[in-house]
This record gives sequence, structure tokens and C-alpha cells, in this order.
Amino acid sequence: MKEEIGKFIEHLNAEGFSSHTTRNYQIDLKEFAEFLKEKPASQISKRDIRDWLGSLMRWDYDRSSISRKLSALRSFFKFLLNKKIIQQNPCLDLHAPKLKHKIPSFLTERDTEKLFDLKGLSLRDRTILEVLYGTGIRASELTALNLEDINFINETIKVLGKRSRERIMPLPKKALVSLRKYFDERGAHEGPVFLNKYKKRLSERSLYRIVNRHIRMVADLTRMSPHTLRHTFATHLLDHGCDLRTVQELLGHRSISSTQIYTHITPERLKEIYTRAHPRA
Repeated sequence: MKEEIGKFIEHLNAEGFSSHTTRNYQIDLKEFAEFLKEKPASQISKRDIRDWLGSLMRWDYDRSSISRKLSALRSFFKFLLNKKIIQQNPCLDLHAPKLKHKIPSFLTERDTEKLFDLKGLSLRDRTILEVLYGTGIRASELTALNLEDINFINETIKVLGKRSRERIMPLPKKALVSLRKYFDERGAHEGPVFLNKYKKRLSERSLYRIVNRHIRMVADLTRMSPHTLRHTFATHLLDHGCDLRTVQELLGHRSISSTQIYTHITPERLKEIYTRAHPRA
């Protein structure tokens, strides 16, 4: 299966899939190939896939990981079928385990204010936080930003999302001010927006470390990442009356179902609604 997996990964890269997705799919498919002891793709059956998924459950993989691995297999075998490398898709009618509904990890508005009030916050790190919270863009989208993607006149930012889909985002005033100061300090006119200490493009891994370090100082969350600020962006917009369709567009979701995880009600919002609506509140 090594050759087929290699062709599939090349296809994902050509289609503009994110490096994160491509890397995970490659790992999942290699694990599957090792489980089957390099059995040829043309000989793989539905039973083989069920056996692998069953082994993952016995090894205590969480449901979301198993669901992602099955998604990788579905995409892989669909690709092989389209290329006529296999005659039938063994993934047909296979269902992923039902996922538990999880409320996204996010910062309260008070914790968000504390984040931007942190002492010793460098100009670069402050700008990163302002852009992530002000736009809700993904980690991969932020690290891919170039200076020409920032339009100070229109106060917008051009973002290259999943599968190379572009969208234009409004930039809030505080993010614009921070970006101007950061560019003036660097004397930058072209190239990546955010740099590491070696003056190279900031990597996603470094971005995770930067954001996690600062969030840890203001909130006690079980899950922390740049995505926490994306969750916070969406939650705060909905809390203040923004409609779901608009949030969907801002987040760059293709499906409204992806955005619906943010329809949870924060305790503050719940209390506000209760106080306004209940006769004896």
C-alpha cells in the first residue's frame, strides 16, 4: 500500500489540503497498512477495516480519533476507486462511532481582557493574540499570512483557508493598530506577517507554544491552543447577537453544522436571558 498512500498524499497536497490534515491522514493510513501487514489495497475488505476499528476501540482510542481515521480511509479508498486502482470501495456503509457532544473550550470576556492586560506581552505576541481573537482565523491561516494580505485602507485581511479557499475578513481596530506598530518596529514591507526569533516564518508549533503560554496565565482550561481563541471569537459574537450564518462565513465553514457547536449558551448569557425573561428574577 505504500505506493498508493504516496499517490494519495500527493493528491491531497495538489488539492490544497492543510499540512495538518495531510500529515494526520498519512499517519493513519500507515498505521492501517501496518495492521494489515502490507496487504495489497485491491484485497482489502470491509471486514479488514472493521477489525482495525475494533482494535482501536480495544486500545482505548477516543471516538473522535477513530472517526478521523475512518475519514482518512474513506477518502483514500474513494481516491483509489476514482483512479481505478480498486474495483469496489470497502468503506461503503461503514459508520463512525457516535461522537460525544463537547462544548468548545473558550475564554470568558473577563479572561479575554486579562489576556490583553498581561504585563510583559511582546508586541509580536500581542499582535498574534489580537489577530486570532479579532478574526477567529485558524492557526494555519495565521502562520501563512503575508504582508500583502493586510489591507489597512479597507481594514481587511485576506485569508487562505482549507483547500486553498480565500476569504476576506474584517480587521478590528485594535488588531490594525497592533499590526501597524509591529510592522513599523520590524521595518517590514513584504514577506511573512509573523516571524520567529531567526527572522523566518513562524511555524504552527511555535504559535501553539506562544498562545498556550499566555492563555495558561489567565485561565484554567483543560484544552488550550490557538483554536481556543477561534472558539472564543465565535462564542462572543453569538453572545452579542450575531447570527449563525454570519459566524459561519467569518469562520470559513462550508457547512452550518460545523458552526452549530457554538450554539451553547454561556453562563453569563444564560443569566442575562433569565433575568430579562423570568417574572420573579
